[in-house]
Amino acid sequence: MNNPEEFLNAYGTREHFSRNGQYEQDAKSGRRRLQPYNWQELQNLPKREPLIKGVIDRRGLSVMVGDPNCGKTFNALDMALHIALGWSWRGRKTRQGKVLYVAAEGGLGIVERLQAFCLHHNLTEIPNFYLLPKSVNFFSNPEDAEEIINEIIILDGIELVVIDTLSQVLAGGNENSSEGAGTVLQNCKTIQQQTGAHIMIVHHTGKNGEYRGFSGILGNIDTMIKVTDNDGIIIAGFEKQRDGKKDDTFSSELKIIHLSTDDDGDAVTSCVLIQTDEPAAKNKSMLTGRAKDAFEILCNLIAEEGIGIIPKSGMAEVRGTKLKYFREALKEADIADGDKGDTQKKAIQRAIRKLKDAGKIKVWKDNVWITGQGDK
Repeated sequence: MNNPEEFLNAYGTREHFSRNGQYEQDAKSGRRRLQPYNWQELQNLPKREPLIKGVIDRRGLSVMVGDPNCGKTFNALDMALHIALGWSWRGRKTRQGKVLYVAAEGGLGIVERLQAFCLHHNLTEIPNFYLLPKSVNFFSNPEDAEEIINEIIILDGIELVVIDTLSQVLAGGNENSSEGAGTVLQNCKTIQQQTGAHIMIVHHTGKNGEYRGFSGILGNIDTMIKVTDNDGIIIAGFEKQRDGKKDDTFSSELKIIHLSTDDDGDAVTSCVLIQTDEPAAKNKSMLTGRAKDAFEILCNLIAEEGIGIIPKSGMAEVRGTKLKYFREALKEADIADGDKGDTQKKAIQRAIRKLKDAGKIKVWKDNVWITGQGDK
């Protein structure tokens, strides 16, 4: 932002900040700090510029929100990597630039996802991409935001900063209060205003997909993208789009990528996001009651502790878990009424059988996985 006329923020007002956050007076024009612009002057102001056309703009503020393990980090990372590489994203033109990904929650686990992306796309490196795999605190330690700003200035040319996740950078604060989430939001706005980067915040929803967090966030962002997992089809759609269409949705699937083998001979895997034209789940069978709860438990178990499995000789590797671990998770979740061992055992067996009959899972010996992975 070397040109004094290039003052931008994401909320309808346009301001010019110096590197230390202070308002500057345009030395050439002699403009006062809060001097309004007349109609003729407004015509010469910078226009909105897309970062991903029709999705997010340069120097804006967005939130990627969704349930835990729904694929929101995969979506945020996929967008970031396409911007870094200058590739179109879902057929939308991108503006190539440097990206800083603050992995406050995923940490070094993001590295495996980067390796999977490289393997899938036959890349040996990803230029313009920078990862900060450390926790930062934008609530009680404002110096962290200042250090982020300094690093962005050093890197020079950062177009996108991803903060993953809001709850992690809110350490010690209440995300449902203006003091908690509001403080984090203000720090993100300061980073945006002083660097000119677009700030994307990854955020969890609460129970039943309800929006969680200080209500003031929604009113102070340009774009909110909600991510849902519909039986393996990951759908990203707009909850808010300040200036643009809201009816677009983007469907994806996760493809398992084999990275290596560990010291015990077990496969080390990660996933990469793959575009799909399917707007909903491939399997339309509806689950209800305990079967639905059991399926959600299995999805979370595989997402958090899943392993690579080759079910039968000649079959493609899938990501799943041991059947005994699934049974233990169902037992811990009190899937049955009553405390009697026999009652619990029968309820667990019924839940697993219903999932198999609905075509949601496959079981082979002591392995269980979600259908569809090996069928591609």
